[in-house]
Amino acid sequence: LELGGRMSNYNTTGTSWTYKLLGDWAVNDWLRFRGGYNRAERAPNIGELFLSAQQTFGGNNRGDVCSTLNPNVFSANPAANSGGAAGALDVEAVCRALMAQAGPDASFLYYGSPTLGVVTNPQATGSGGFAFPTLVGNPNLKPETADTWTAGVVIQSPLSSGALSRLRLSVDWYDITIKDAIGAQTVGAALQQCFDPQFNSLVNGAAGSVAAANAAAANPFCQGVPRNGTGALGNVQTTYTNDGRVHLSGIDAQLDWGHDIGPGTRTLNSVLNYQLDFESSALYPALPLIDYVGTAGSTENGLNANVFKYRVFTTVGYGWGPARVSLQWQYYPGLEDNGEASVPGGTPTQSGWPSYSLFSLNTSYQLTDDIGLRFGIDNLLNKRPPIGNYNNAVDEVTAAQNGQLRGGSFLSAHDTNGRRFYLGANARF
Repeated sequence: LELGGRMSNYNTTGTSWTYKLLGDWAVNDWLRFRGGYNRAERAPNIGELFLSAQQTFGGNNRGDVCSTLNPNVFSANPAANSGGAAGALDVEAVCRALMAQAGPDASFLYYGSPTLGVVTNPQATGSGGFAFPTLVGNPNLKPETADTWTAGVVIQSPLSSGALSRLRLSVDWYDITIKDAIGAQTVGAALQQCFDPQFNSLVNGAAGSVAAANAAAANPFCQGVPRNGTGALGNVQTTYTNDGRVHLSGIDAQLDWGHDIGPGTRTLNSVLNYQLDFESSALYPALPLIDYVGTAGSTENGLNANVFKYRVFTTVGYGWGPARVSLQWQYYPGLEDNGEASVPGGTPTQSGWPSYSLFSLNTSYQLTDDIGLRFGIDNLLNKRPPIGNYNNAVDEVTAAQNGQLRGGSFLSAHDTNGRRFYLGANARF
């Protein structure tokens, strides 16, 4: 039984308490149970509190909501807006008011003029994109807290000899809830606080008059998402907030096995992560938690992107004397775009990414006690990264005009470098 506690005091946020209660029970020589509870608390760091304004580059997880083709419920798209055609016109009116602040021709360049027979460049259809937000610290932040529950079992083979004598399996369940999550505002959250009537009530009825639209556009959140001279989204102003909430749960499993065969030993190690929940809300409780499992995810609340339903990493090896050779296999299942989770009804025009396997070969040889050599081939089969997030509603001409991407691969999961070799040595003096 393990009990622990810690008290920390910061001159910025005051006193923080963390504590844990963990248990580990060896029932016998081959069965063990473990688990417990842990309360964690993280005070905001100096950057989150006092960062000077700096321009960053990042994703926009809601796309351009001023587009009449955007799929979000608070956009100018009458087919998607939760308020129907009237709600979409209200959003468009606020967009036009913001564009007027950027220049007299901005809304004309963006929306065109159907009465004059002039149509602007095709508007973006997706729920994603890129932006250049300016991020600044927030001295009013408070600590975030996390409650973690774990429960697991470890099974060691009860056999003292034979092919299964070195078999070991561990399975652990975890559940993590983070409250008052500290994170940089996403561009999508900043847009929603401007154009969604539940955050900016003046949006309702904004299409009634220029004065009503201007009043809605004067909202501080709207002033943080300005438009530029061409009507496109401009330099978004964001800061760090405590508005987020996160709930994660899943299962980790590891299998280890070894067996003497011939002159050496054959080994197997396989690690699996199965994601049960990956829920996040950037504006909790006003917005419900969204489960991103099986999608490209959202980077809101500081979370990692690419939430695979499961991932497997397996290594099969054979060692004899000073030599060893092993083959590694990484497997990633298919993944959908994040709009499948965040947009009601999904995004039928957006394709996901197919499953992906990656193999690598590793060898080593210990010449002496002090000198060892190693050689390997990463991406053994020269597997190309799969292309996904393909927008069927965008053709090459549209993509060239508005810069909307038609597809891409993952830099964080899929290998984009191709087959490569390495040779190295370790020497101890």
